[in-house]
Amino acid sequence: AKLRCLFQLRFVSLQTYPNKMNTMSRTVGINVVAHQAIQSKQTQKVCLSAPKGSFTKGAVLRTTRVASAVSVSRQALSVRAGPTPTISDTKAKFINAYTKPIPAVFNTILQEMIVLQHINRYTTNYKYTGVSSLGFTSVFDQIFEKYTYGDSDAIFRAYVDALDESPTQYRADAAKLVADAPSAKSVADLAAMPEVAAMAAMAAEKKLVHNRFNAIGLFRLLELAGLTDPSALQELVKASGMNQEMVNRDLMTYKGLLSKLSAGKEMLRELTERENKKTAERMAEKAAKAAKDAARDAAEKVDA
Repeated sequence: AKLRCLFQLRFVSLQTYPNKMNTMSRTVGINVVAHQAIQSKQTQKVCLSAPKGSFTKGAVLRTTRVASAVSVSRQALSVRAGPTPTISDTKAKFINAYTKPIPAVFNTILQEMIVLQHINRYTTNYKYTGVSSLGFTSVFDQIFEKYTYGDSDAIFRAYVDALDESPTQYRADAAKLVADAPSAKSVADLAAMPEVAAMAAMAAEKKLVHNRFNAIGLFRLLELAGLTDPSALQELVKASGMNQEMVNRDLMTYKGLLSKLSAGKEMLRELTERENKKTAERMAEKAAKAAKDAARDAAEKVDA
């Protein structure tokens, strides 16, 4: 009776496991079904048998070992079933990594970009490409060209780290394409580059996720190669497996982004000049007042 009680107590923890558990029979055995997270859609079954007439020390020992295995399995399931970060998580990670204030002209565009890139990043079939690294670094460097309000390199690292990707890989892959693209003499040469060929292979398998920075990266390759004819863009888009209509839309958005950025920078420049002028005027007034006070004090001393 004591052994039977011990056997029942050892499975109390299993019955409180947060996922579904079925007790099939107290005398024939206990079937424990540990459901993994919904995303993995895999089920593990652990059958623990202890017939009514076999409550010996050996049976208790075997039961203990299996229960221990279930505990380890539960821990493994909890590690593999981590939740996908939300947009708020990604934004918070960026803000915590780069704590200095960023002027609204730059930060507004940056926040729009990080939201769109987060959505692409955590799409089911997402896969990093060298072409997207070229597209992103090109946009980022244009936004933060001659940035004087902080460390643009630190912002770049914080941004890419927030997406759980490698800033070093982004820069290295983009630099390689910038170095290689000018040697291309035709669209066929660009299409034969490993980075573009990899996109075409993913498209053939229906696994190429549309990404704005892939589109911008293709456009930059053509610019670097000096192939600016509109038909060249159509050929390269087709060779890469991307959708022409979506690429055209992304490039129009990119053009609008640059226009907005240019206008914003000009406004910021004017505001800065105005503030500098006001500061200079205040300093001049302060200096004039100090000189006037000094002259008055000197005159009073002479009179005395």
